[in-house]
Amino acid sequence: MNRRAYRRAGVSGNYDTFEDEEDTELHAAVSHGGHTSLSATIHEHDRPAKRQRVDTPLASQPNSGASPLTEKSSETASRKQGASVIMENFAQSFDMFQDAILSTNSHPHIGQLCLGYGGISGTPGTRMSKSKLHSPQSTDSTSIKQPSTVFTFALMKHFHISTLTSKKSAYDYFAGLRSLTNNAFPDEVPDRYRELLQMSRIWNYLTMVRQSGQAHNIDALLPHRRQGSLTVRCPACPEVTFNVDQAVVDAAKKEETHKYTLFLSVDGNFRLQRKNKNTDPDDVALNKGNAYFVPSEAYKKYQAVVRKSGPEEAATCSHLRASRMQNIAKFKNAAVSGVVAFQCARHGFYLPQSIVDLIKGEAFCFTDFALCYVLLELMLLHWILLSYDIWCQYQVNLLKRFRQWFPGPIADQIPKIRGAIPKMHIENHVLACMLLYSFTYLPYSGETWGENIEGGWAEQNQSAGSTKEMNDGHRHDALDDIFGHWNWLKLISMGKTLSRMYKACLETLEVREANFASLTDMQPQDVIQQWKAMDISPVMVNGAIVSVYEARIAGGPPTMNKALQTLVDESTRAEEEDCDVIWLINSGINLQERQMAIAAQTNTNQVNQYAKLSKDIENWKAKQALMFPGLSTVSSTGREAGEERIETVPLSLPSSFSSKDRDRLGLTHAASVELTLREGQAHDALAELRLAIKTVNANVHFKRQNIFGQRQVTRAEQHLRSLQAEKRVAMEKYCRAYNALLRLGHSPTDKQLQPLEESMLWGKNMTERHKKGNSRLTEPWFWHTGRPSAQTPDEENAWSLESKY
Repeated sequence: MNRRAYRRAGVSGNYDTFEDEEDTELHAAVSHGGHTSLSATIHEHDRPAKRQRVDTPLASQPNSGASPLTEKSSETASRKQGASVIMENFAQSFDMFQDAILSTNSHPHIGQLCLGYGGISGTPGTRMSKSKLHSPQSTDSTSIKQPSTVFTFALMKHFHISTLTSKKSAYDYFAGLRSLTNNAFPDEVPDRYRELLQMSRIWNYLTMVRQSGQAHNIDALLPHRRQGSLTVRCPACPEVTFNVDQAVVDAAKKEETHKYTLFLSVDGNFRLQRKNKNTDPDDVALNKGNAYFVPSEAYKKYQAVVRKSGPEEAATCSHLRASRMQNIAKFKNAAVSGVVAFQCARHGFYLPQSIVDLIKGEAFCFTDFALCYVLLELMLLHWILLSYDIWCQYQVNLLKRFRQWFPGPIADQIPKIRGAIPKMHIENHVLACMLLYSFTYLPYSGETWGENIEGGWAEQNQSAGSTKEMNDGHRHDALDDIFGHWNWLKLISMGKTLSRMYKACLETLEVREANFASLTDMQPQDVIQQWKAMDISPVMVNGAIVSVYEARIAGGPPTMNKALQTLVDESTRAEEEDCDVIWLINSGINLQERQMAIAAQTNTNQVNQYAKLSKDIENWKAKQALMFPGLSTVSSTGREAGEERIETVPLSLPSSFSSKDRDRLGLTHAASVELTLREGQAHDALAELRLAIKTVNANVHFKRQNIFGQRQVTRAEQHLRSLQAEKRVAMEKYCRAYNALLRLGHSPTDKQLQPLEESMLWGKNMTERHKKGNSRLTEPWFWHTGRPSAQTPDEENAWSLESKY
């Protein structure tokens, strides 16, 4: 488009000095199925050298007045240059351009862009806005009247969405535009990279103002919110006067705490740094602290005061002490070492004015300032649960610090905050932290896990390569835009996400309820009632944390040896001859296990083992015949020569007979002894099975991580097969004990000892990270069985209540 075309379009201003040169167009089109759906055009009108270009540094031009963004002294204002001047001057025209954008008509085609000027009233700047053109140089009174470079709205929208979704840098995006314009000689296309940076920053700010509702006076409809806020907020978290009434919150019972609790998550990110390099010291954020970052000037004053108050608090938890080692080398050459941010822990929305810059590490005082701004809008809530990976240390002097730096109503909010540590981070903390701050043990916390904020960092960190190079204010504007886009994506997908999670919950609800009912049935009702009456709050006893969730089992796991010792002690107090029966039955069970071990061996040349077992069985049967003469009519005293293998010789234990035959043969007392010993044997077998499963899981995980190469993998597979065999051996041992118990009168509906199948030989791999869906898996019943055998009723009750420490 030449000079005459502009004059025909009715654009005022002095363009007579322009040369009649053809325009240079940067044209980018995105096509779908052969149809152009997006077009972007940059129009450049070259001025002769005798006229000063608008995009030259503006430091030498007269100062148009104090900046509305921040107050500066005359000495500071005299050294402003570059982008800071452009941003400051443009701020004076924000309202004018925003109104023009809101009232713009549609100009979908490139060919109509400039022709659309005709009949549009107002200054060239407003006419450009109404024609869907944006000028990066419309930043002072001169350039607003005489714009030289314009960008179409289509280009600005496309660049904005592209950078937010793909995290592509402006440099790469503009390089693509130049290639689309002239792919053979892209260097011949005029370089408007700096203008694109300036214009995109202004465009993004105006877009945020519109999308947040500030351009439509939304504050009048939501007076309870912070005025001028440019954020996208979570619609599901409790917000008094927005989605829940104050009367409802005030009348809520303790059992409804989870419904009206605001779950917060805070974490530090050390990837979103800013380099320590020469930057524009006067650059300020256009958002002015009205988005996700706190106001910069107030934060800088706070930092200056707090740093004089003394050193950072010493760490006592091993997790925090280890993390402090980062400060030594991780933040080298970083003016800003990262950020601390607050999210709603349940839905992953960044909170308004909840992000602060970090200086050399995650100091508590920085997090305090962000928490202060978060609490300003939460005065009407009764319950807040804060998830923080270093909560154990952060909470120690939290109230003291707030009373010192934020006295008054803000400090009064601290007592209503409960704290927790995210479920994955807490694995690296000491036992006391797990008992006090684990989500698993906190009442009214549901399935909250507190790690959602880590997923946000994974997305935001892709922008770190660009934002670390920016000036201070530009970086805040860019990150505010990125955080806002993250919140917007959360908002538009919330309905689908919550619906999917609800359906998945319903699918597993029946299984979870059945599993809980099964665990409940394992215990007497009086024990269940005592459990419900217990105080679940951890307490300090003799300098140590005591919690009902900490296992304090003095007797250890159930074993057959303990059952044997209990029987011997009882027989010693009663009749001495009972000891002979006890030892006989115990030896018979052990001989039976030796028979099974030899039968499982593939090497049949174990002559010594065969001979020793044969002799032991013959001696045992001789004692059995003397003690129970009636058995001589139903069993042989030994192996007939050449007729019977040693591993199949029947031992005629009481479990080999029916109840009627045991009474006839005088084996009633011996049967009660075997019942007790078999119960201990069954628990021994379950302990061996659990250990075998854990061993297999650990070796499978190690193989995946460390074993490579055909030879090594083959040897590892052989080793795993031997470990798998150990699981089957433990299962067969349990099945023998369980079948013997059933024959001896054990109830088949007992919840402690149940039938075991080969499909149950698995358990969650505790050596691996928690995987998606693990919480919905229900492990086999034997992972929940561990009551010691051969206990008196009083001992069983004490064990169930863990009353003996």
